[in-house]
Amino acid sequence: MDGLSTKVHYVDTPAPGGGGRGRGGCLWMSNAQDCTSAVVSSRVSRRILLKQMALTSLITAMWLVSLLFALLSFAHAGAPAVSHSRISAHVAFLQSHGYTEGKKYVCFRHPVTKEWMYYSQSGPIYGESSAPRRWEDTVAPWLVSIGFVRGENEKSVFHHPTRDLVLVLYVDDALVDGEEDDIKWLFKAMDKRFECKPAEWLGISEPLDYLGMDVSIDDTHIYLSMHKYIENTLKLLEYTNLKPVRTPINADIDASSPILKPHMLRKFMTAVGCLGWLCNTGRPDIAYAHSQVAQHLATPTESAMHAVKRIYQYLAGTKRLCLSAPLNEPDVDPTTVNLRHAKSQPSAKDWRSSLLGIQTVYAAGNATQDFLHLSYVAEELGIGFELPFNLQIDNTAAEAFANDTVIKTKLKHIDCRQDWVRILRDRTICTPTHVDTKLNVADLFTKILPADDFERLTRMIMPRSCPIQSGPQPIVQVAHMYPIWTA
Repeated sequence: MDGLSTKVHYVDTPAPGGGGRGRGGCLWMSNAQDCTSAVVSSRVSRRILLKQMALTSLITAMWLVSLLFALLSFAHAGAPAVSHSRISAHVAFLQSHGYTEGKKYVCFRHPVTKEWMYYSQSGPIYGESSAPRRWEDTVAPWLVSIGFVRGENEKSVFHHPTRDLVLVLYVDDALVDGEEDDIKWLFKAMDKRFECKPAEWLGISEPLDYLGMDVSIDDTHIYLSMHKYIENTLKLLEYTNLKPVRTPINADIDASSPILKPHMLRKFMTAVGCLGWLCNTGRPDIAYAHSQVAQHLATPTESAMHAVKRIYQYLAGTKRLCLSAPLNEPDVDPTTVNLRHAKSQPSAKDWRSSLLGIQTVYAAGNATQDFLHLSYVAEELGIGFELPFNLQIDNTAAEAFANDTVIKTKLKHIDCRQDWVRILRDRTICTPTHVDTKLNVADLFTKILPADDFERLTRMIMPRSCPIQSGPQPIVQVAHMYPIWTA
């Protein structure tokens, strides 16, 4: 039982409380919750897993890594000595603090003899619903004990104010940004406390794979690309010979089209799940297309499946399109926000204008709140976030409301004493400015665009393709965030 000797100990007799298996395999055992036992066995390794339905996630959202990547890149512009590295704990859950609330038991069937074997359990193992939380209660306090300050607004980020180290933690994977000597100090401390895999360092021709995101660097820029994830997803879905298209979506999905046949449901869910990971990390250009197909997960139709295939046709032709940031000076102002919020519009011109203004006003309020939160996260990371930021709006009614320059308005039903209105009009927080509709990149996330407009706006936020790296490349595990669809 390699790797489990400190958590699971063999006992010769059944655990107190019963003489046979109860419902779910081990419910009858003392303190053992509703679970079944299973074994993964091979010539190389043997591991006990508890299969439970109520698995909880740990401490971070998917979009955070790509968001922090951008923040860190802008923050360290002009500082090429800063290093980026990643390290992960080996079988992290087994390194959590042991139980203090009494003894627990687990049983499993021997893969060869088929006999039931009984073990006393002194700590969490993989598959338990409490295992992620126990790991968090182990690793987070330890990081704090060596000088890190944990974020209050985003609890998966840690900042060491003395050494100016930034650490992003996703379960047992840590992405670290700072001076090389300080990173080595941290890794040495981690190796002393936990059993860790060898650290990986970002360098030219030495990209980092972090949760399917490929981070690379050259002499001028740092890149976050999803091209390997896309390639492996295309193979997984058997979409290897797709004809590339210029846009991810070109028409509304027909909800009245025939329901998808049962044998295609699994492929549809897997495909949409992978698109969700892509648009929340390094491919924001497919966000609107993904939002449209994801609405049909409950009852997928043939039209929705065709829409999914088209998104992958677009990805097949733009695999190397990526997010990037300069190592010296920012290409764009990171504190400028484009705003648009327009969905269904009435046919009457006056009502259409009024409704669009109302929608954009509320969207402006939401955007202001979102970027205030972003400024809090940046501050906790030791990264500057200059206020006021520019809030670009292409709707004149909403712009006038934000600037409070109109006496008579159709928006008088909005109580201007509300906090969100006061924040929107606070010039120490944001500065509403007009932007030409043709330059409003927010249109990428709100509507179906002609190919020329889509490509022009996409180039404004993703102007570069990631460089082709030489040498051996790490293997990207596709759809590892969606095991229920790929098991």
